[in-house]
Amino acid sequence: MKATHARAIAADWVMRHEAVRSGFAGAYFIGSSVDLDGSDELPNASDVDVAIAVEGWSELPHRFKVAHRDVIIEVTYLSLEHLADRERVLHSYHLAAGLWRNTIICDPTGYLQKLHTLVAGLYQYEEQVRERCAGALHKVEDGLAGVREDATFADQVLAWVFPTGVTTHVLLTAGLRNPTVRLRYGSVRALLAEYSMNDVYLQLLDLLGVTSVSSHRMLRHVDALERAFNTAVATPHRPLPFDADISSLGRPAAVNSLRTLVESGRPDEAAFWVIVTFARCCKVFHEATRPRSSLASHIGAFRALTSDLGIGTLDDMRVRSAKVRDLLPDLRDASEQIIKANPDVIHE
Repeated sequence: MKATHARAIAADWVMRHEAVRSGFAGAYFIGSSVDLDGSDELPNASDVDVAIAVEGWSELPHRFKVAHRDVIIEVTYLSLEHLADRERVLHSYHLAAGLWRNTIICDPTGYLQKLHTLVAGLYQYEEQVRERCAGALHKVEDGLAGVREDATFADQVLAWVFPTGVTTHVLLTAGLRNPTVRLRYGSVRALLAEYSMNDVYLQLLDLLGVTSVSSHRMLRHVDALERAFNTAVATPHRPLPFDADISSLGRPAAVNSLRTLVESGRPDEAAFWVIVTFARCCKVFHEATRPRSSLASHIGAFRALTSDLGIGTLDDMRVRSAKVRDLLPDLRDASEQIIKANPDVIHE
């Protein structure tokens, strides 16, 4: 399906189901689909991501996925109050990247258009890019502080791997690239190759522990992940924020796309999401409302994955987290080199 057609279907769903709700304040496209030209094919594993701005809601629903006319739409809610501080939006690499280009679906208040105009006018200025890179670096540091001794092993892994993955966003932000979630390692690999900084990419992979994991071995982990995923989807459990990803609608992105990457010789690009999804499946098992004895084999398979990455204990994660922190000055220097050399950055 062409990207322009997929986006039109997603917009139709928004107008039918969200625009009619009380407090609806607008919607716009975010995520990797906005990087596609209208004539490009939407990859089979890709959702169309939509941000819904709302006003006056006491609580925002968790992110969810919905199928509409053969398109999987991922919906994220943002409060209009969250977007009210324009400087905060401009300095947030995720929020600013979503509003840089005009991807507005509906804007009943006119505020999204004003916000887009502001962000678009300042987004490429050197100091603004540098500010957003600094925000990503702080996110890495703050995130690593969340690895807690009293947490489950899956939670500890998630607390380590997510801020480790944000190291890619530091560089993508410097390159004015979309700081995607699922595609981050492939995107940063391409960016660093453009700037002849392939050694930095290897350093990022070393932080994950995947440099010595072969495609064959990673494919075995994807096989194990698929079995765990199937069980997790069918396991009754207490609600979790990421339930949309561990679902039948989440399967194309969470499992199928990873198999494709590994089979095409790119296990390095798949590794981050293999770790995250397997850990999330184990979180589902931990929150299961049925006896957990039948889930032990999947938890063991997750341990086999982390063992291959050199992560077997909390101490291992602390050592790896220290390596991430030690690399931050080099990442800051690398982002500065990209900012200085990037022809699309406006140098004042």
